[in-house]
Amino acid sequence: MLLIRFPKWAECKEKIDDVPKQKLKPALPSRQDIANAIDAVTEGERDQRLVITKIADRLKRVGLTTPGIEVRWSNLKVDVPTPAPKRGKGAPPVSASSSSGLCKTPPRTTILDAGSGLLTPGRMTLLLGPPGSGRSLLLRALAGQLLAQNPFDPRLGREKDKAYRGGAGGLHLYGEVYYNGVPTSGKDLQIPRTATYISQTENHLAELTVRETLEFAAACQGTGMLRDLYKEMTKREKEAGMEPDDVELDKLMSLTQAKGPHAARAIVENMARLLAIDHVMDTFVGNDMLKGISGGQKRRVTYGEMAVGMQRVLMADEITNGLDAASALAIAKALRNVTKIMNTTFLISLLQPSPELVACFDDVILMAAGIIVYHGPVEALQPFLGSLGLQPAPEQNLADFVQEVVASPADQSRYRTQALPVGCNAWISPRRMRQAFLQSSVGKAAQEALAAPPYTHPLQDLVITRQPFGVSRTYMFTLALGREVILLKRNMDFSNAGLGQILFTAFLVSTAFVNLSHDSANDANLFLGVCFFSIMSIFMVGFNFAPIFVSRLAVFYKQRDHRFLTPSAFMASCIIMRLPDLFIQSVGYCIMVYFSVGFTLDAGRFFLFWSLIFAAGLNSIITFQLLGSICRQATITQGLGAVYLMINVIISGLPIAPTSIPPWWIWFYWISPMAWIFRAMAANELGSPAWAPASPAPGAPTIGQAVLELRGIKGEEGWVYGGLGYAIGFSVIQLFFLAICLAFLGPLSNKTPGYGDDDEEGRARSIQFAHLPEMLDGVESQGGASGDGDGDGEGQANPAYQGKAAAAPAAGAVAIVAAAGAVPVVEAPAATAAVPGSGPVAEATEGDREEAAAVISMRPTSADAADLDGKGEGEEGRELPFTHVTFAFKNISYFVPNPQHKKGKADSGPPELQLLNHVSGVFRPGVLTALMGASGAGKTTLMDVLAGRKTGGRVEGEQVVNGVTKEPHAFARLMGYVEQFDVHSPHATVEEALLFSANLRVTAAQLREAGGAQAFVRRMMKVVELEPLAHRTIGLGGASGGLSVEVRKRLTIACELVANPGIVFMDEPTSGLDARAAGVVMRAVRNTVEDGRTVVCTIHQPNREIMDAFDELLLLKPGGRTIFFGPLGKRQAHLVEHFSAYQGVPLYDPAMNPANWMLDATSAASAEAVGADFADLWAESAEAKVAMDLVDRSLQPRAAGDIEEGSAGGGGGGEAGGGGMYAQPLGRQLQLVLGRSLQMQTRDLAYNGVRFGIAFAMGWILGSLYWGLGDKYETELDLYNTIGCLFCSMLFLPVTNMLTVMPQIEVQRAVFYREKASGMYAPWIFAAAQILAEFPFLIGQIILYVGILYPTVHFMFDGPKFGWFLLYSILDVTAFTYMGMGAINLSKNMPSAIAGASLLLMLWNLFCGFLIPRPEMKDWYIWAYYCNPLMWIIQGVTVTQLGDLNDSYVMTDAGPVAVPEFLDQAFAYDFGMRGWIILILIGFLLTFCAATFFGVMRLNFQMR
Repeated sequence: MLLIRFPKWAECKEKIDDVPKQKLKPALPSRQDIANAIDAVTEGERDQRLVITKIADRLKRVGLTTPGIEVRWSNLKVDVPTPAPKRGKGAPPVSASSSSGLCKTPPRTTILDAGSGLLTPGRMTLLLGPPGSGRSLLLRALAGQLLAQNPFDPRLGREKDKAYRGGAGGLHLYGEVYYNGVPTSGKDLQIPRTATYISQTENHLAELTVRETLEFAAACQGTGMLRDLYKEMTKREKEAGMEPDDVELDKLMSLTQAKGPHAARAIVENMARLLAIDHVMDTFVGNDMLKGISGGQKRRVTYGEMAVGMQRVLMADEITNGLDAASALAIAKALRNVTKIMNTTFLISLLQPSPELVACFDDVILMAAGIIVYHGPVEALQPFLGSLGLQPAPEQNLADFVQEVVASPADQSRYRTQALPVGCNAWISPRRMRQAFLQSSVGKAAQEALAAPPYTHPLQDLVITRQPFGVSRTYMFTLALGREVILLKRNMDFSNAGLGQILFTAFLVSTAFVNLSHDSANDANLFLGVCFFSIMSIFMVGFNFAPIFVSRLAVFYKQRDHRFLTPSAFMASCIIMRLPDLFIQSVGYCIMVYFSVGFTLDAGRFFLFWSLIFAAGLNSIITFQLLGSICRQATITQGLGAVYLMINVIISGLPIAPTSIPPWWIWFYWISPMAWIFRAMAANELGSPAWAPASPAPGAPTIGQAVLELRGIKGEEGWVYGGLGYAIGFSVIQLFFLAICLAFLGPLSNKTPGYGDDDEEGRARSIQFAHLPEMLDGVESQGGASGDGDGDGEGQANPAYQGKAAAAPAAGAVAIVAAAGAVPVVEAPAATAAVPGSGPVAEATEGDREEAAAVISMRPTSADAADLDGKGEGEEGRELPFTHVTFAFKNISYFVPNPQHKKGKADSGPPELQLLNHVSGVFRPGVLTALMGASGAGKTTLMDVLAGRKTGGRVEGEQVVNGVTKEPHAFARLMGYVEQFDVHSPHATVEEALLFSANLRVTAAQLREAGGAQAFVRRMMKVVELEPLAHRTIGLGGASGGLSVEVRKRLTIACELVANPGIVFMDEPTSGLDARAAGVVMRAVRNTVEDGRTVVCTIHQPNREIMDAFDELLLLKPGGRTIFFGPLGKRQAHLVEHFSAYQGVPLYDPAMNPANWMLDATSAASAEAVGADFADLWAESAEAKVAMDLVDRSLQPRAAGDIEEGSAGGGGGGEAGGGGMYAQPLGRQLQLVLGRSLQMQTRDLAYNGVRFGIAFAMGWILGSLYWGLGDKYETELDLYNTIGCLFCSMLFLPVTNMLTVMPQIEVQRAVFYREKASGMYAPWIFAAAQILAEFPFLIGQIILYVGILYPTVHFMFDGPKFGWFLLYSILDVTAFTYMGMGAINLSKNMPSAIAGASLLLMLWNLFCGFLIPRPEMKDWYIWAYYCNPLMWIIQGVTVTQLGDLNDSYVMTDAGPVAVPEFLDQAFAYDFGMRGWIILILIGFLLTFCAATFFGVMRLNFQMR
């Protein structure tokens, strides 16, 4: 779909460059032709091994082998500035040298010390390590993604006289990486084109399908290596007189010989089959608000997007997250085939690899604390650790063991089987382990390999890429433009809304200014108003698109850094695809307005009018894209955009006459594109000869010219063309700066530079463990040693640790205090005597594991954590009672509308798609049930249906809870739901999030029983190991910083467990976690089950230990049918027995992981071998009859007394849930939700900083523009300037607030949907809290604004007048802020909200009485005048400032007129309305609040 639509000329041009004309085919092969060619080569099998084997064999026939790349690194190290220590209790003292300035260089912390090593082509290497060990950092460093690789940056490469290359945030990269001996830091190799890095973060355009995403990536990266290799092969075949021995293979290979869509399609089709996503190729990628592919499928798309570039080096970060074990193993095997046969170099980081998955790898790299402690063959890793006295537990897989054994002293102690080596007191630190590795036989072999010459290949020039891009810039632009075309079509709602907005505005203007004459000054002023309003309207074209542009920048940055496309291609395509919208809108607007209003009927002047409107729109588009590329955040972009728009509007020449602009602002008037365009439009119309003479005197100017002169606007014809030329020239200059921003700026990030996607907290903990000299490596504290104590000089210890050992007592606890957060403390029991010179901790032996676990403990010592540790001590409380839940369901079917179905077309498919097909089961108390199946089987769908989380579709079947038909609201009180995606309030801390959940979902009486909410929450934090992180801010996650994926997952589970539910649904609770973290999570889950709760988990890749934790299994097959339900038995014996009974199922090996075997045994291939559908076999089995009997019995009604209440002990009474729909009364709900909202507002420095900054800036801008004009009203111009000031001051800050609040509310929406589904509070409570939480900050903002504006403009220094002005300002800003909240709550997304709000703003702006005074307004628009909050606000501030000046006069053409009389005649303003206006504005304010309540309570835009 994506590449078919590209212009034919581009396709032909690319083909002509490479293929003789006589060989050109009249049409490109279709996707079906490509699929048929692949099927012919693979003989109908899905295994792609046949394809690459046949290609390799054909190459061997002519003496060719595929060139590979050896990755070699030497003394690779990364360090960053050491974070400043937090002051407070437990913080280390600032050293004298740093405080006195004697330390010339700031302290730095080494976060990666990889030493030297190499990756050999043709071998696949596994990268393992605990959280924060530096895996992502190493991958990015080796793939060239740690530092910006901008081909246009003249600084590319190492700077002279420096041993490092600098990165963002003070990051320093030392050492060198070589590809086949070629250094990657120079310009001889383009590393982003030679190697690729696959990140953990899923950044895709949600509106594109999987096929379009992959084909765009393949087309951008080109097929250079394949094309050149094919040419060399065919050349040698011709020289040798050989003919292709496989016609089908030759046909398939020929598809990659040219740069065209068919080459991309062939590569993509093959990759989609390898990744098993060929069945979802035409499905949207999707996001939180657009339904698309699953999380596991999205992970595969992320891999495929990079892998289709066919680079020979691939660094992949956790590519199997979200995949079931069978899919992960199939992909690993396919990658191994590619590695072995095609001679590629793969380094892949995995979290929970099964033994079968580990067996696919040749080598393994083990990391800890940023240090590589082992790099060698997989089979030699366990013997190496065994030589150090470390052995895995029985039946523990290798990956889990090695990641835990290097995580911490406490973890390592569990695996110690012999005394510690000499010199190690507590554990074998990462540095000691690396030293031991280098002395081992494997380490010596690795050093010998490093000493050998680098690998080379005769054809390595084909893969050592020196060109910065894979395709020509012209073709690259064509690809980007084609993608923009698709996005434009997919976002037609936005285009239609923009067109509707501009046409509606044109309709208002053309009917409000009907056929104006050319014979009066009033009409001339009205023409100026039309020109001014037209420019304001067209400038909204760029403003409305800014949020969409900013949202797409993350994808652009990823593709730019991987050399998919140039910044200029992205920039040009984005702007060009805005031009059709702009052209249609400008033409429609000009045709409707120009002739209806009565502009001069002259073709030349009409086209000049349209050209100026088009130029204004173009400048708007470029301006707001430039702002977006600078700010890179929607809220800031809109805030600064509103300020920029305000200044341009004010200084355009109408609100304040150019002759009245102060000298310190006149420079902006002469550089403002809006001022030039307004001047040109005014001169174009008022300078026409159609105007009547101003006087009968010969040579007298026309009325139009006289009005221009009166307002100080240049009216000569040259200013018309000058304005048009200036607008275009200014836009070109902005394009230049836009290109620079897109080329050199990257995504905003709150994370410490260089930490990558690793767990930041885990990294801090690892570094602390690596830098505990007196504990870890036996270095005597009195020796004054610093660093890690290993004496190798590598890395630098955090200065915060120095000097602490000398102060430690000889016996007792030794505390090493670090600068960041939770710190390890190693304590010796009181009875343990210190051994001089050997440290305070006794050595642990095999029999002392429990004692060692007690001796070595993790305790928080930072100010926050220590406070947490102390507060809860001694608090009494028992476990809370809860309702035992038996949840039975029978014949559950789920249907969704078929998007391909069209009425009246029989071939368009059925009207509905069935995702679940008669699924039955029962979940019981004290039973942990696993919900499993292959990807796409419907696991999450079934869970969402049963939990009541689906927002669409149709459900059939019975659902019974404790013998009673499920009632959604009551069930929500009994249920906890752990979602796959961790959504939390970003500005809350861990403890606050848990307290919020507990206080709202548990009754007050229950919390009192538990010893209080805080004590209850702290016990739960201890269960999920969150105590050290209690005061850490959650953050947004990903590139925006905050808690790591693993910690966020534990927090999500804890948020549900503190609700004290009777049944808990968990959607992939271990997805994205390493083995240790998954073990922590599953221990918490198992503890929950032991309490007597009912727990159901979907899970993809459980290891043997995790699988053993489950009691029962509900297994689904693709299509949503049941193929097993029942107890697993000891070591899954019942499951194995059931499927082993079918002939054709692979044999089960007791050493295998039953989860992996199960998915393999129930695959489509196994079903074909068995010759039957496993769902049918299950339905006919004896186990199914037993299971259905249990379901039927659980569906039977039960007496009230049978519904048990229990606690940890399994019984007990007490109130289990409380009456009503919610746990807390409405007043308490409002108190808690409002308290959180106020707290979040206080901490949101970005949002409040922007709006307070805007208020400060706007106050000074308006004050300096209208300096001293507020008390001048002697002439009409003075009075119009004063009213213009009031108009601007009451319009721009409120509108800016309205726009900046929208992204803020949108971020809160996902959190609200989760909390609403959990039954935490009534929806109207959330709406009320949103509204009330804004108010105190609005008051502060208004006081700041008015405090600056009022005195600088010199409004009259009178108490009542200031009070009225302040009151109207409060109502004004509050009303428009609440209007923005209402608009976003009523809209699906930001663009829709902005478009809807902009329509009202245009309407109110036009009929507020400033541009068209009330006496000049048409009768049919009188409703728009009175239903206009802006009109009432401007009238109110005007009459309270000027309406009582009965003794003051203004000079008019008719003589002096009292100011109040002038206001009445010119604007119909009445001083007596000032009090009524307050009530009217309160009515508007309440209306906007009602819109928020309606949107929150009645609308749901989340599609599930």
